[in-house]
Parts: sequence; C-alpha cells; structure tokens
Amino acid sequence: MAPDGLGGWKGDTGIADGGGILFDLGTHLIDQALQLFGPVTEVLADVNRRDPRAGCDADDDTVMILRHARGTSSRLTMSSVAALPGPRFRVLGSRNGYVKHGLDGQEAALKAGMSPPTRRSDGSPRSAGPVGPRPRDGTRRARARGLLVRRAHRRAR
Repeated sequence: MAPDGLGGWKGDTGIADGGGILFDLGTHLIDQALQLFGPVTEVLADVNRRDPRAGCDADDDTVMILRHARGTSSRLTMSSVAALPGPRFRVLGSRNGYVKHGLDGQEAALKAGMSPPTRRSDGSPRSAGPVGPRPRDGTRRARARGLLVRRAHRRAR
C-alpha cells in the first residue's frame, strides 16, 4: 500500500504559513519529550519534502534529535510518506523499554462521549497527581499525558 502523504491544508500550505508535519504532529511529539525528559539544550533536525506531487515546501518526513539538560536524547520521527507505520511511542533505556503500537484507545472512548473514571475499582478517588511512592530499585516514575513511563534515576555520587 502506498502512503498518501499529507492531505488537505497540512500538505498544501507552506512552512511559513504553518503547513507540514513538523508543525502538525511535531509540536505534540516535542511537548511529550519535554514533559518526560525536561528542558532541551540542543536541537538537530532533518526536515524534508519527499512527496513530489505537492506544489509547496511543507515537510512530510522529519527527524529531530533533542538533547535534554539531564543528558537524555530524544529522537522524534514523523512521516506521512513512510511505506510502513512505526511504533507510536518508544522509550528505550539501558535496563528497560516501552513500545506502543497503534492509537491510544482513550481517543476513541472520548470521541464516543465517555469520560475518564473519577474513582478506582476499590471506590477510592482517582488522582492525576503523583503516581505513588518511589520504588526501591533506583527508578522513578513519571506521568506524561496519561502515559506511565518508568525511567532510571541518576543518583549523585
């Protein structure tokens, strides 16, 4: 199956006017990386227009590397012309990793008019605050837009 590329205004509007996948999807990916790993000190990017059918400069295939102040690097990839879809979310560490394929099931539930539960199955209130006590195995937990990620915690020596 051939990729369709960016449709509508996203692919027909030039970069100067807010078109392209970086301005569309990239803003959300950058926001997630900032929420998970903190401030960025350096940005490297490869921004491309690969679809020859379009008559503007809107990017449709972009890769960004963000170097975060704490030493983590985020690699953000977005493409509307790739022949096969990649994972939606992938976090890799030296001791563990997480990969999410497909769309978030919460999106379909919200569109169907459902709302997130306000109570846990035991009847206690559900909180959007801290995830819980720090585990004793040298890791900490972070919450980013409903996604729970466990990441290594560096201890000062």
